[in-house]
Amino acid sequence: MRAAIWQRLLWLPPLLLAMSMLAFALVALAPGDPVALEAMRAGIVLTPENAAALRQQLGLDGTLAERYWRWLQAVLQGDWGHSIASGRPVGPKIMAHFGPSLLLALSALALAMPLAVGLGLAAALARSPWAAASWRVLTLLLVALPGFWLALLALHFFAVQWGWVRVLGQGELRDLWLPAAVLALGVAAPASRLIRERALQVMSAAPFKLALAQGLGPAQLLLTRILPGTLVPSITLWAHTFGVLLGGVVIVERIFGWPGLGRLVLEAIAERDFPVLQAYLLAMGVVYVLVNLVADLLAAALDPRLRASLGLQP
Repeated sequence: MRAAIWQRLLWLPPLLLAMSMLAFALVALAPGDPVALEAMRAGIVLTPENAAALRQQLGLDGTLAERYWRWLQAVLQGDWGHSIASGRPVGPKIMAHFGPSLLLALSALALAMPLAVGLGLAAALARSPWAAASWRVLTLLLVALPGFWLALLALHFFAVQWGWVRVLGQGELRDLWLPAAVLALGVAAPASRLIRERALQVMSAAPFKLALAQGLGPAQLLLTRILPGTLVPSITLWAHTFGVLLGGVVIVERIFGWPGLGRLVLEAIAERDFPVLQAYLLAMGVVYVLVNLVADLLAAALDPRLRASLGLQP
């Protein structure tokens, strides 16, 4: 198993290198010229000579491969470049906004996990057709609703109509619960479907039927059979969900005024601030890959049945 783990770890550098190429190319090939935008913002009439000088100053001269190589060398040395709009180093800007986004994503995950598990198990254990139908309608509605629309709806009722929260948050903890709840609702619905499917698989397996025949009560069956058989394989699901949450906070943060990466990224998109966008995409990709790798290894350590599927058999 150790050899297989090392093999997976050895795949990390090529994977991260491919992600860096994708992050750089997606931004570099996006429409819009940051040189023309910067000149317009500064009130400069560009001549061919001025445009070439400004392009060189911003590191946008040369071919795409040359620009990527310069950028990658700087990133490996800990230099994420400088913002085109503000001229400040990109690394400290990303880190200053990453903390609030991480707090929001973790809070949403903490709300989504019990909600999804509760809904999924209730749907699996429900005997009434009305209860099953109600669960299907609820999950379908939550999956179909766009995140920004749900956020605006929650803001309208909780802030405008009832006055329970401020319309624009100030980054305080009391401003955290509503955007976290909106994000949690968006991911809990699809997660509850997978929880229900896995619970039904556990209940149809021979060990569960044997325990039922031995006379174990509903509480014992739930705690000793259904929950362990459902939650351990769901570790990778929650790792994926965390990545979705961390990447999906952008719009919700902007709507609720939460001072995370959302404000920074949307401003960078409007200003064609390539270094900020490239750093954001690469950082989110690295976090997503590492979280999913740790989740795979943890799930395999807790459930021997998963080792074969992950290639981690001794």
